[in-house]
Amino acid sequence: MDVAGFASPGRSAGPTTPLDRAALIAGSQLDLQSNVGTEVSTEDLFLRARSNDADARLGLVELAYAAGRHTILSSTGELPPNLSGVWQGSWAPAWSGDYTLNGNLTAGALASAVTTGMPELRTSLIRLLDRYREHFVENAVRLWGADGWLLPTHMSSHGRANHFNAAFPHAFWVGGGGWLLRHCFDYLSATGDKAALPWIWEFAHEVMAFYTTALPHWGGQWHVAPGFSPENTPEGRDTPLSIDPTGDLTIIRDAALIACRLAHLVGDERPCAAWMEFRDHLPPFRISDGLLAEWIDNGTPENHAHRHCSHLYVAEIEGEERWEDSAIQQATRAALAARVRHRNSNPTAPPGTMEMAFGLCQLGIVAARLGDAETALWAVTWLTQEHWRPNGLRDEIRTA
Repeated sequence: MDVAGFASPGRSAGPTTPLDRAALIAGSQLDLQSNVGTEVSTEDLFLRARSNDADARLGLVELAYAAGRHTILSSTGELPPNLSGVWQGSWAPAWSGDYTLNGNLTAGALASAVTTGMPELRTSLIRLLDRYREHFVENAVRLWGADGWLLPTHMSSHGRANHFNAAFPHAFWVGGGGWLLRHCFDYLSATGDKAALPWIWEFAHEVMAFYTTALPHWGGQWHVAPGFSPENTPEGRDTPLSIDPTGDLTIIRDAALIACRLAHLVGDERPCAAWMEFRDHLPPFRISDGLLAEWIDNGTPENHAHRHCSHLYVAEIEGEERWEDSAIQQATRAALAARVRHRNSNPTAPPGTMEMAFGLCQLGIVAARLGDAETALWAVTWLTQEHWRPNGLRDEIRTA
């Protein structure tokens, strides 16, 4: 994949080289030995799967895997897929058809690109971010009086963090930079594409510049205050604004670790001591009633009845030494079970719990990391049977 333009920090991402679609499609295949032949229509496959036909259920997972890769590849070009893909059929698509960085783009459209044999698609993310770098600087200065880059929750025609209302104070979600840095680093790790290294290194430097100048300090620790755990509100509170969301603090810790790895690769480890010192003085995780708390602040009540689960991000990444603590793993397992109970409480279209397919993806990933095959299968089954249509397209929210 041609990533011309990434080699020199400050330059716009350059032209793309057409992808070899056939080679990418052939990059991986899921064969569960379903014994379902091509003569079976997708409509019949869905009916049989929903009737608990074992082969059909496996066949539907195989179909969803292939359809998902096809959809992502078909809707990725110079830029990644936006929230509604490229087949919107409307001048007013849902969620403005934008790039939603707190989940849809990161946990949906591009999450599987590396692991399913299409890592080249991740360069579209770099191009998207590069075009709004000046806006990220404005966000950091105007909202936090900080250096570096602050990524918004939503992007389309600009990268300014102006998406805010009382129910969704997105301007105070600070996890975007670190989360997308992880995606860029995973691309680099999978491909060894040194042409992209200078851009990703600059990105890491700007992300860490924001975190180390924006976060307030008290009691010997750095804190995320105010914070916003996407897109949840503490139980009994009138506002989602809070202190020390676990997800954001996990992301920040991961960003510091990745930044130091990149520093080693580029041969400039001068910032690493300060970055790791900063990382070491972030608050420890909190366990509340046996569950990994969504907010580290002791005074913030939990709310388990929610579609997001960003506080479980610690189970989705490698290199986090806190994950080696068996108590954290057990608390994560309990928190996962609480989210699953919520999902199972009213499995119907909204206002029921059949919403936000990428939240189910996250639950499935966490379950897999924990070795919880039963819950991982539950997530896959729900996704394939309830969030896919016979034409091979999927629903983010079940509509009927």
